[in-house]
Amino acid sequence: PQCPPPSPRPPNLPPSSPPLPPSPSPMPPPSLPSPPSPPPTPPVPPSPPPLSPPPNPCMLLVGPGAQFASKGCAFLGSADLSGANLAGASFRGTDLSNAILRGANLASADLSYAVAYSTDFSTADLSDAIMHYAELERSKFL
Repeated sequence: PQCPPPSPRPPNLPPSSPPLPPSPSPMPPPSLPSPPSPPPTPPVPPSPPPLSPPPNPCMLLVGPGAQFASKGCAFLGSADLSGANLAGASFRGTDLSNAILRGANLASADLSYAVAYSTDFSTADLSDAIMHYAELERSKFL
């Protein structure tokens, strides 16, 4: 008896080989170093307070018998001298425009040649004050 002929093999199959063991799981790619983190941002400093005008050094002279013009304080425009005791003070040739002298004691003060446009002298004591050639347009005395 003869053996039957072998069955024909399809042409594209490789010769039989033992099964391959399962392949190990793929290796993860090597990890790259993470980029350096940026430096922390410094805190924002608080905003500075709004600038106020510097104090007028002439205000340090305010008091009885003050000598404003002779001390280099010939401009007191818009100064608030309300209720100040300026008895006997010299404002000779001083600019007091728009200043507020409401209720101030100006008894015997010298306001000669002073420029006092729109100045408020209401309720000020001007007894015996000297006002020769003072410019007092639009000033208030009541």
